[in-house]
Amino acid sequence: MFHAPRAGGVIRRRQIFMKILYPRTRNRMKVPAGNVVFILIVLVLSACQPQSELLESENTTDGVMLRPGDLIGEMQVVKSELENMNLSIFNYCEPYLGSQPVVLTFECQVPRSDFLFIGYGEIANSIDELNKKWEAKTWRLSINGNPVDLSAFGTLDVDLGRKIRVWNVALENLSLGSHVLRYEAQEEQNSRNVTDLTWMFTMVDPTVLPSPTASPEPPLPAEPGNYPSLSSNVQTGMHPYRSEKTGFSFMFYVPSGYESGHQQSMPLVLYLHGTGLRGDDIDKLRIGEFTAILQYEPDLPFLVVAPQLPANDENRLWSMNDIPERLFQLLDEIQKLYSVDSKRIYLTGSSIGGGGTWEIGLRYPNYFAALIPVMGFYGYPFKVPENICDLKDVPIWAFHGEYDLTVPLEAEQALVDALRACGGNVKFTIYPGAGHDVDAQVYKTPELFEWMLAQSPD
Repeated sequence: MFHAPRAGGVIRRRQIFMKILYPRTRNRMKVPAGNVVFILIVLVLSACQPQSELLESENTTDGVMLRPGDLIGEMQVVKSELENMNLSIFNYCEPYLGSQPVVLTFECQVPRSDFLFIGYGEIANSIDELNKKWEAKTWRLSINGNPVDLSAFGTLDVDLGRKIRVWNVALENLSLGSHVLRYEAQEEQNSRNVTDLTWMFTMVDPTVLPSPTASPEPPLPAEPGNYPSLSSNVQTGMHPYRSEKTGFSFMFYVPSGYESGHQQSMPLVLYLHGTGLRGDDIDKLRIGEFTAILQYEPDLPFLVVAPQLPANDENRLWSMNDIPERLFQLLDEIQKLYSVDSKRIYLTGSSIGGGGTWEIGLRYPNYFAALIPVMGFYGYPFKVPENICDLKDVPIWAFHGEYDLTVPLEAEQALVDALRACGGNVKFTIYPGAGHDVDAQVYKTPELFEWMLAQSPD
């Protein structure tokens, strides 16, 4: 199983935020052999590898196991297609990453979607080792109490530096309300070694988020696409707007301490979201790891603008086409209406937003007071640009998960190493045992914002 030991023996449950960064491929990573990993496969090498033995179903009324195309109410159980694998249940629900067989139940909320990938599998150093480990376990999956014929779905194999295999099971047409996903993996040589994991997840309207006990309710969202233009009439908190000049819909956060006619200039943060938040409904950003925090933190000492990328492939990355230029136009609009400290404008983003942070920051090395790339990279295929040393005087704090399967640690490590080689001012935090999921932890770190606000050309 993908069991990462935790300090002090404490089991830490973490999200694995698996989504497609750049369609059609994902890369390698360093992962300990013998671990089971929850992943979203992107580069598929084989769709039907030899199957492990399956545990017989139980607690069924008719003895029929779910096969591809079968329905549970209106929900359909299907195999995944590559172009539909950009949404995983583990974007929102926390998998177990402990070191011992356990019985655990997780509760989580998932924004309503027509598709969820729920693959679970094994990882090894070689295909022979993978086959041996795969065949040494028996598996069982049930969805809302209905057993699944895993052999009918087959598996997906990928080579990311390690050999990885997952069951190819996905859900379509999920309705609002509660659902239960249960996976069991039992070792053949020791039948008592069973990891039994249950996810009780609730499909919710994506604009509805849980609110902390002492926090005010967030404002009602505008209809998708029908957002007001930003004006100098100050509205504190986080609200959606539309810039006709740039074509961006965006969230804009104003802390409670900012008032109309504000005399003291305030820092500004430009936040670039990840792939899963692309689209034409800006309220999706309410579930972004950074922007979600803003809804319940009224007193952060800076402004934040968080634009949204469209869902089309022509503009799937922040560095593509004229997107960088339009971002700067949006920043100009904000600075004309609000008192912004032009020497303290910061750039951060996660996943493709982390990639955008590196690329846009490098294009304009004298503009931002600091860069905070989270799970970042440069270019595709991942590379170190020849002019990376243009960033050597820019304060940078980068973050990455040790076992990131979506953007391998090596992609950002190479950038950090190259910058350090030319005397760059870069900090790099690696989260042991974490995958493509560290943004929640990053943006909840008070030291990050203290460090950020201390960075200024002066």
